[in-house]
Amino acid sequence: GDSINIIEKLRVFAATKLSPPSFAVLPNMFYNWVSAKTPGQHTMLPKNPSHVELRNFGRNAICRIPVTQIEDTISRLPYVIENVDPNDTRKYSKQRKQITNIIESPNLVNSRVAFTKLILEDMLVARGAGAFEKVPCADTSHPLYLYPTDATTIQHVVPYDYQHENAARYAQQQPEGTKYFSAQQLAYIQKEYFTHEGYRVSPLMTAYQYVRAMLTA
Repeated sequence: GDSINIIEKLRVFAATKLSPPSFAVLPNMFYNWVSAKTPGQHTMLPKNPSHVELRNFGRNAICRIPVTQIEDTISRLPYVIENVDPNDTRKYSKQRKQITNIIESPNLVNSRVAFTKLILEDMLVARGAGAFEKVPCADTSHPLYLYPTDATTIQHVVPYDYQHENAARYAQQQPEGTKYFSAQQLAYIQKEYFTHEGYRVSPLMTAYQYVRAMLTA
Protein backbone atom coordinates (compact mmCIF):
# COMPACT_ATOMS: atom_id res chain seq x y z
CA GLY A 1 0.00 0.00 0.00
CA ASP A 2 2.27 2.79 1.25
CA SER A 3 5.21 1.64 -0.90
CA ILE A 4 3.02 1.64 -4.01
CA ASN A 5 1.79 5.15 -3.23
CA ILE A 6 5.35 6.37 -2.83
CA ILE A 7 6.34 4.91 -6.20
CA GLU A 8 3.33 6.52 -7.87
CA LYS A 9 4.14 9.88 -6.25
CA LEU A 10 7.74 9.61 -7.55
CA ARG A 11 6.46 8.87 -11.05
CA VAL A 12 4.15 11.87 -10.97
CA PHE A 13 6.96 14.09 -9.66
CA ALA A 14 9.35 12.87 -12.38
CA ALA A 15 6.77 13.41 -15.10
CA THR A 16 5.95 16.96 -13.99
CA LYS A 17 9.26 18.30 -12.67
CA LEU A 18 12.02 16.54 -14.59
CA SER A 19 12.58 17.18 -18.27
CA PRO A 20 14.29 14.46 -20.33
CA PRO A 21 17.69 15.36 -21.86
CA SER A 22 17.45 16.87 -25.31
CA PHE A 23 18.49 14.54 -28.14
CA ALA A 24 20.22 17.51 -29.75
CA VAL A 25 22.90 17.20 -27.06
CA LEU A 26 24.41 14.21 -28.89
CA PRO A 27 25.76 16.18 -31.86
CA ASN A 28 27.26 18.70 -29.43
CA MET A 29 29.12 15.98 -27.55
CA PHE A 30 30.59 14.18 -30.56
CA TYR A 31 30.50 16.33 -33.67
CA ASN A 32 31.19 19.98 -32.83
CA TRP A 33 34.44 19.66 -34.76
CA VAL A 34 32.45 19.16 -37.99
CA SER A 35 31.09 22.70 -38.15
CA ALA A 36 33.66 24.47 -35.94
CA LYS A 37 30.90 26.08 -33.88
CA THR A 38 31.36 26.97 -30.23
CA PRO A 39 30.75 24.11 -27.77
CA GLY A 40 27.19 23.98 -26.50
CA GLN A 41 25.76 25.56 -29.62
CA HIS A 42 23.18 23.46 -31.47
CA THR A 43 24.97 21.57 -34.23
CA MET A 44 23.63 19.33 -36.97
CA LEU A 45 25.67 17.16 -39.32
CA PRO A 46 25.65 18.55 -42.88
CA LYS A 47 23.71 16.41 -45.35
CA ASN A 48 26.46 16.42 -47.97
CA PRO A 49 29.80 16.70 -46.16
CA SER A 50 32.88 17.85 -48.02
CA HIS A 51 35.90 15.61 -48.35
CA VAL A 52 37.59 17.63 -45.62
CA GLU A 53 34.66 17.08 -43.25
CA LEU A 54 34.65 13.36 -44.06
CA ARG A 55 38.36 13.13 -43.30
CA ASN A 56 37.78 14.91 -39.98
CA PHE A 57 34.90 12.55 -39.25
CA GLY A 58 37.27 9.65 -39.96
CA ARG A 59 39.72 10.96 -37.34
CA ASN A 60 37.16 10.45 -34.61
CA ALA A 61 38.35 7.60 -32.40
CA ILE A 62 35.17 5.56 -32.93
CA CYS A 63 35.66 5.65 -36.71
CA ARG A 64 39.45 5.49 -36.68
CA ILE A 65 39.67 2.14 -34.85
CA PRO A 66 37.97 0.01 -37.56
CA VAL A 67 39.60 2.00 -40.38
CA THR A 68 43.05 1.40 -38.88
CA GLN A 69 42.32 -2.29 -38.34
CA ILE A 70 41.25 -2.72 -41.97
CA GLU A 71 44.28 -0.82 -43.28
CA ASP A 72 46.71 -2.78 -41.07
CA THR A 73 45.21 -6.12 -42.12
CA ILE A 74 44.93 -5.56 -45.87
CA SER A 75 48.32 -3.85 -46.23
CA ARG A 76 50.06 -6.93 -44.81
CA LEU A 77 48.18 -9.63 -46.72
CA PRO A 78 50.31 -12.02 -48.80
CA TYR A 79 50.02 -11.80 -52.57
CA VAL A 80 50.66 -14.06 -55.56
CA ILE A 81 51.78 -13.01 -59.05
CA GLU A 82 50.07 -15.15 -61.71
CA ASN A 83 50.08 -15.20 -65.49
CA VAL A 84 47.14 -13.46 -67.14
CA ASP A 85 46.58 -16.50 -69.34
CA PRO A 86 46.13 -19.56 -67.08
CA ASN A 87 47.24 -21.79 -69.97
CA ASP A 88 50.54 -19.93 -70.28
CA THR A 89 53.05 -22.03 -68.34
CA ARG A 90 56.11 -19.82 -68.94
CA LYS A 91 57.81 -18.57 -65.75
CA TYR A 92 58.57 -14.95 -66.74
CA SER A 93 61.22 -14.80 -64.01
CA LYS A 94 62.55 -11.36 -65.02
CA GLN A 95 59.08 -9.82 -65.21
CA ARG A 96 58.03 -11.37 -61.90
CA LYS A 97 61.10 -9.92 -60.22
CA GLN A 98 60.33 -6.48 -61.66
CA ILE A 99 56.72 -6.63 -60.45
CA THR A 100 57.83 -7.81 -57.01
CA ASN A 101 60.28 -4.90 -56.73
CA ILE A 102 57.52 -2.43 -57.67
CA ILE A 103 55.11 -3.92 -55.14
CA GLU A 104 57.63 -4.05 -52.29
CA SER A 105 59.15 -0.60 -53.01
CA PRO A 106 56.50 1.39 -54.91
CA ASN A 107 58.57 4.59 -54.74
CA LEU A 108 61.60 6.11 -53.05
CA VAL A 109 59.65 6.98 -49.89
CA ASN A 110 56.90 4.45 -49.22
CA SER A 111 57.10 0.75 -48.46
CA ARG A 112 54.40 -1.64 -49.66
CA VAL A 113 52.56 -1.37 -46.33
CA ALA A 114 52.69 2.44 -46.18
CA PHE A 115 51.71 2.80 -49.85
CA THR A 116 48.76 0.43 -49.47
CA LYS A 117 47.52 2.30 -46.40
CA LEU A 118 47.60 5.62 -48.26
CA ILE A 119 45.46 4.20 -51.06
CA LEU A 120 43.08 2.47 -48.63
CA GLU A 121 42.59 5.69 -46.65
CA ASP A 122 40.91 7.38 -49.60
CA MET A 123 38.98 4.23 -50.50
CA LEU A 124 37.63 3.78 -46.97
CA VAL A 125 37.21 7.40 -45.88
CA ALA A 126 37.10 10.03 -48.57
CA ARG A 127 35.72 8.86 -51.90
CA GLY A 128 35.58 5.09 -52.07
CA ALA A 129 38.41 5.17 -54.61
CA GLY A 130 42.18 5.51 -54.52
CA ALA A 131 44.60 6.92 -57.09
CA PHE A 132 48.30 6.87 -57.85
CA GLU A 133 50.57 8.09 -60.63
CA LYS A 134 52.71 5.67 -62.64
CA VAL A 135 56.13 7.14 -63.41
CA PRO A 136 58.54 5.19 -65.69
CA CYS A 137 62.08 4.64 -64.39
CA ALA A 138 65.29 3.83 -66.31
CA ASP A 139 66.22 1.09 -63.84
CA THR A 140 65.51 -2.21 -65.63
CA SER A 141 65.06 -4.05 -62.33
CA HIS A 142 62.57 -1.41 -61.12
CA PRO A 143 61.02 0.11 -64.26
CA LEU A 144 58.11 1.89 -62.61
CA TYR A 145 57.48 4.09 -59.58
CA LEU A 146 54.02 4.54 -58.07
CA TYR A 147 53.18 7.79 -56.27
CA PRO A 148 49.93 8.12 -54.28
CA THR A 149 47.77 11.13 -55.02
CA ASP A 150 44.68 12.51 -53.31
CA ALA A 151 41.81 10.74 -55.06
CA THR A 152 39.40 13.55 -54.11
CA THR A 153 41.30 15.91 -56.45
CA ILE A 154 40.97 13.63 -59.47
CA GLN A 155 38.27 14.48 -62.00
CA HIS A 156 37.05 12.28 -64.85
CA VAL A 157 37.36 13.68 -68.36
CA VAL A 158 33.96 13.59 -70.07
CA PRO A 159 33.50 12.57 -72.82
CA TYR A 160 36.37 10.07 -72.85
CA ASP A 161 38.00 8.84 -76.07
CA TYR A 162 37.74 5.06 -75.68
CA GLN A 163 39.44 4.37 -79.03
CA HIS A 164 42.88 5.63 -77.95
CA GLU A 165 44.60 4.24 -74.85
CA ASN A 166 46.73 7.39 -74.43
CA ALA A 167 43.75 9.75 -74.47
CA ALA A 168 43.26 11.98 -71.42
CA ARG A 169 41.02 10.17 -68.98
CA TYR A 170 41.64 12.04 -65.71
CA ALA A 171 42.30 15.67 -64.77
CA GLN A 172 43.73 17.33 -61.68
CA GLN A 173 43.83 21.01 -60.76
CA GLN A 174 47.41 21.96 -59.91
CA PRO A 175 48.98 25.38 -59.08
CA GLU A 176 50.27 25.73 -62.63
CA GLY A 177 46.92 24.75 -64.14
CA THR A 178 44.97 21.64 -65.10
CA LYS A 179 47.05 18.51 -65.62
CA TYR A 180 45.62 15.64 -67.66
CA PHE A 181 46.44 11.94 -67.28
CA SER A 182 45.83 8.93 -69.46
CA ALA A 183 44.99 5.53 -67.98
CA GLN A 184 48.63 4.63 -68.64
CA GLN A 185 49.81 7.49 -66.41
CA LEU A 186 47.36 7.31 -63.52
CA ALA A 187 45.58 4.41 -61.85
CA TYR A 188 42.14 5.04 -60.36
CA ILE A 189 41.03 2.12 -58.19
CA GLN A 190 37.29 2.04 -57.59
CA LYS A 191 35.70 0.22 -54.68
CA GLU A 192 32.17 0.38 -56.05
CA TYR A 193 30.87 0.94 -59.55
CA PHE A 194 27.96 3.22 -60.39
CA THR A 195 26.96 4.21 -63.89
CA HIS A 196 24.95 7.19 -62.67
CA GLU A 197 27.61 9.03 -60.66
CA GLY A 198 31.29 9.79 -61.06
CA TYR A 199 32.05 10.01 -57.36
CA ARG A 200 32.17 6.82 -55.37
CA VAL A 201 30.59 6.31 -51.96
CA SER A 202 33.12 5.41 -49.28
CA PRO A 203 32.22 3.06 -46.39
CA LEU A 204 32.73 5.96 -43.98
CA MET A 205 30.28 8.09 -45.96
CA THR A 206 27.71 5.32 -45.55
CA ALA A 207 28.38 5.24 -41.80
CA TYR A 208 28.16 9.04 -41.71
CA GLN A 209 24.72 8.98 -43.31
CA TYR A 210 23.54 6.35 -40.80
CA VAL A 211 24.73 8.51 -37.89
CA ARG A 212 23.11 11.59 -39.39
CA ALA A 213 19.81 9.74 -39.90
CA MET A 214 19.85 8.55 -36.29
CA LEU A 215 20.58 12.04 -34.96
CA THR A 216 17.80 13.63 -37.01
CA ALA A 217 15.21 10.89 -36.39
